[in-house]
Amino acid sequence: MTKTLMALIITLSTGLAFAADSDGEKRLGEMLSASATLVGEAVWLDAGADKFLGLYTGQTARTPQGGAIILHDAGMHPDWPAVVAPLRRELPKYGWSTLAVQLPLPGESKEEDSARLDQIPARIRAAIAFLRTKDITRIVLIGHGQGATLGATFLANDPQSGIGALIGVGMSAEKTQTPRLYLPTSLEKISLPVLDIYGGRDEDSSRTKAERRNAAVRARANASPQQTEPPAKRPANALPYRQIEIPGTDHFFTGSELILTKRISGWLKKNAATAQPSPQPEKPKE
Repeated sequence: MTKTLMALIITLSTGLAFAADSDGEKRLGEMLSASATLVGEAVWLDAGADKFLGLYTGQTARTPQGGAIILHDAGMHPDWPAVVAPLRRELPKYGWSTLAVQLPLPGESKEEDSARLDQIPARIRAAIAFLRTKDITRIVLIGHGQGATLGATFLANDPQSGIGALIGVGMSAEKTQTPRLYLPTSLEKISLPVLDIYGGRDEDSSRTKAERRNAAVRARANASPQQTEPPAKRPANALPYRQIEIPGTDHFFTGSELILTKRISGWLKKNAATAQPSPQPEKPKE
């Protein structure tokens, strides 16, 4: 990564120099897509009037599994060297084509940040549409940190999106100034397989709030009319939710990138098979 690109990233992540609707995101995307060391294909996706960068890497396994949309953490980008880049480059070896997308940059005010959040659903839907052009029908969503929260918020509000599972890496259950981003509330509404994976030395908001996330999912299951057995008698695998702690690693899974990839691919092998394929848009009648 060049010093110029790193300096730009630091400036963008502070939210001091660029607003959510500035040229900062475009400049960052152009620098990433022009990188001589880029693995995969840089694609520019359209979400209405909003154009944003995606990094696509096709699967290389003997048996294709599907596609994974990857959302980065706050202040990062779709080729961030921690978590995002290792997953988007390695999961294709396990049959999962990956599409890491650029999320809107932070704004300088609450109004700009609110507008930024409003852009997220359209970007995820554009990513889904792009994977469909590659004849990929089984699609999962992977988010790191705030990317996981944004993904969960999207799925809670759009259960018919076509996404079949959610993988949250280093998710946080802290209350925020924006109520719609409170993760437990979203988890209570999601009826998809969910993998909650975090490091033993992860941030406090991820590590110590693991039970709060677990309780949110169980509250959802307990409220489901399909569940007739009391929670104490319900088998552990009755809930499509699993928490995995990887001991000794931090929020960025430093030194544990391969373990992270293998845990995710292994969980997907068992759980994505039960996820419904992404529905195709209806063809117009002739």
